[in-house]
Amino acid sequence: MKFKVFCVLLFSSLAVIFLYSKYLNVVEPETEENLLSGIAFESLSEPNFFNPNKIAIIVINEGNDLSNYRLAVDTIKCYALQYNYTYVILNQKDSPRYASNCKQGDFMYRRHCILANFVEIHEKSINTVVFVDADMGIINPLHRLEEYIPKDLEHMYFYERMFNFEIACGSVILFYVFNY
Repeated sequence: MKFKVFCVLLFSSLAVIFLYSKYLNVVEPETEENLLSGIAFESLSEPNFFNPNKIAIIVINEGNDLSNYRLAVDTIKCYALQYNYTYVILNQKDSPRYASNCKQGDFMYRRHCILANFVEIHEKSINTVVFVDADMGIINPLHRLEEYIPKDLEHMYFYERMFNFEIACGSVILFYVFNY
């Protein structure tokens, strides 16, 4: 029994060390070009930039400071690394390519416009977008996003907030919406 516990702890520790070492190799983006390159921060022109199943997790932030959201951002980075998802953090102030025609006064509305522009530009590389707020993290990394991708004619999934039962549109899963 003690040996089983030891093996489980050893394996878990090695897995955490491996994922953390992968995380340490991730370079934070500094320019708009690097901003779009997901976890590996490679060039968009490289064929392996987007994963084969074309799933992207996208966060759009109003400014450069993510310090208040570091834990959430880090959990998504690790999750994206684990399942080979594309992870993109867009800063609306440093991304004029996506924000130039977004004139909404409120950032919460403007970020949906930025997302639409991003998806339109990269529609050949992405068919599923999981758009989340910067303060949303991964709770159970054992569930893959593929479990939640719309299976029938749905093109968009919203979520219901638990504390007030509001249907929220701050975060959403989009599937093939951009092909119509």
